[in-house]
Amino acid sequence: SGMSAGGGDPAVGIFIMNAIQNVTLDCVRVHKFSNGVTVSSDNATAPVAIEMNRCVVHNCFADSGVGVGGVQFYGTIGNIQRDCVWDRNGQDGYGPNIFTHNDYNHGNNTGSQAIRVVSGRASSKGIGRRAGGVSHNNLSIECPVANEFGGVTGVVTGDVTYSVIYGQVDTYAYILNATTDTDFGYNLAYRSSAAASWLIVTGAATNTIADQTNLAIHDCVAHDWYSSYKIGS
Repeated sequence: SGMSAGGGDPAVGIFIMNAIQNVTLDCVRVHKFSNGVTVSSDNATAPVAIEMNRCVVHNCFADSGVGVGGVQFYGTIGNIQRDCVWDRNGQDGYGPNIFTHNDYNHGNNTGSQAIRVVSGRASSKGIGRRAGGVSHNNLSIECPVANEFGGVTGVVTGDVTYSVIYGQVDTYAYILNATTDTDFGYNLAYRSSAAASWLIVTGAATNTIADQTNLAIHDCVAHDWYSSYKIGS
């Protein structure tokens, strides 16, 4: 199935909210909404077990202001994306900015997983897991922040494995009014008891790993970087 809009504000392609459980989106295409897919909680009852399989979300944008663009998850338990494609979200309309992403998981999610996801040409983050979780076997292409994992204070756990990042993007030419952390291959921040393994990163700018505890990095390849790994804040 598929759905398209003409862009603009504040259209959401698919909006799942509050005490919703066991929802699967399978083979769905969402195109040109200001937000493609939003799963959110504004009360104490969180959406649980929300899955996206073989979905495509692309060219979503807002005409004014900024927004998530592609897919966002806020206050969920157990959201999973498998075999999905996110592409060019946040590029049109208002234009590229650091707050519009292909995939953004806020810091209040638990049990988030991105598996075999292809994320390309995002306005900012390609795959975002601020509360940790699993990021496995993913491909990021020409995203200013290809794979963000962690970034909230406190203990964040999980794994980033078997993933490939390709294509450096010059953030400050690419994003308007960029003022915060951008232009990273992996931004792995504020994690505890986690592993980053079997990563191949080519043409990315920097890889920042800040404030880590019990971090394991192995079997990784970095090619054509001007800065590879920075460990510690």
